[in-house]
Amino acid sequence: MPRRRNFGSIAGRIALLHALAHIELNAIDLAWDIIARFPGADLPRGFYDDWVGVAAEEAEHFTLLVDRLGALGAAYGELPAHDGLWEAAAATAHDLLMLAIGPAHHPHTVSLLHA
Repeated sequence: MPRRRNFGSIAGRIALLHALAHIELNAIDLAWDIIARFPGADLPRGFYDDWVGVAAEEAEHFTLLVDRLGALGAAYGELPAHDGLWEAAAATAHDLLMLAIGPAHHPHTVSLLHA
């Protein structure tokens, strides 16, 4: 993916807005992914409600960025994008599980908590 550093130009602004929109879209996907990963995990309703709220907020951000891209004569998807957020999510999936179920419910940490 080529780097564009001239944010004073229209092309540079479009590249920056496109990159930010991609981050927001990935954040939406990640929020829904968290909800879908733990459907029967005996978590409080607030856990799911909070992540739905996160997805909704990220969708608002994405929409604002897409609208601004349109005002500049561009559209989301016209430029290449990376999957850095998904790569980070995959690399930290175990940590996400620990946060979701809590350390007291994970068999490897129960012994540590009582040591």
